[in-house]
Amino acid sequence: ICRRNGVGSLAFRGLEWMTAAREEDRSQRSEVRSVIADMLAGLREMHYANAARSAWLGDHAVRIAGWFGEAGIRAATFKGPVLAGQLYGDDAMRQATDLDFIVHADDLVRARDLLAGRGFRSQQSMTDFEDGIWRGAGWGYDMSSPDTGLTVDIAAGASPDYLPFRLDSDAVWRETRVTGFRGGEVR
Repeated sequence: ICRRNGVGSLAFRGLEWMTAAREEDRSQRSEVRSVIADMLAGLREMHYANAARSAWLGDHAVRIAGWFGEAGIRAATFKGPVLAGQLYGDDAMRQATDLDFIVHADDLVRARDLLAGRGFRSQQSMTDFEDGIWRGAGWGYDMSSPDTGLTVDIAAGASPDYLPFRLDSDAVWRETRVTGFRGGEVR
């Protein structure tokens, strides 16, 4: 259940804390302690695998944010390890499989082209006409690096497609702040 819902690290930390808090309590039956120990071992393995993935993603988030900043592209990280670091003080407390950036609508094509120039390939294959319709609908691009396997999602807004509104790129950008993360800076 934890793996399917991406909460293995949160469950590990919670169970670890509960186990430490109850160490003095020997009233639990040995069978219960054994089940808890087995669960904790499985969650620990899941947590450390996620921590390694989060560190890898976080380092890439800083690098890509730097590329965007150097190019004058207005982009802010969204979700993933940066959010986990801000919410929990530990970037491994949220499971992520890719990086997400909200990019100002005026900079979306430049962000896509910058990533393409760095070896990323768009997962969407379309003609220029289709691309114009795609962007006009407010959609972004899923860019993958064949070298690293990293996927970076760039979008002009963070609103799900089923909502009747889109976030205003200017309003989002005005509210972003630079924050330190993994030895670098991100928005």
